[in-house]
Amino acid sequence: MSKVIVFTTESASGLQSTMDLRFGRAKAFVLVDMESGEVINEIENNSRDAAHGAGIATAAMIASQKVSGVVSGRFGPKAYEALSKLNVPMWTLKEECTVSEALSQLKNGHLEQQKVEVFT
Repeated sequence: MSKVIVFTTESASGLQSTMDLRFGRAKAFVLVDMESGEVINEIENNSRDAAHGAGIATAAMIASQKVSGVVSGRFGPKAYEALSKLNVPMWTLKEECTVSEALSQLKNGHLEQQKVEVFT
């Protein structure tokens, strides 16, 4: 089974999408197969304009896609906790780039993986 990684983006434009450095408020998500580098799916983020709980709702939606991890610029505390509880690995970018560039950085080990905490 191949690994599918989610990238938070400003639009659903495939590998050329510009990364959105916000997880819960990202406009869209691009799901990429790590082995082939191909886009598997693109999803609009229906939770981004929520008054409260955008990160938690987004985390639940991402987890329902059966992904192997997510790449974004930052994760709010509630989104981080929700993804941790769902055992979804997280990597962070330091600056804006395209999905293709972020994928390359991930494959080359240049992204910081967030430590998943155990919440009780």
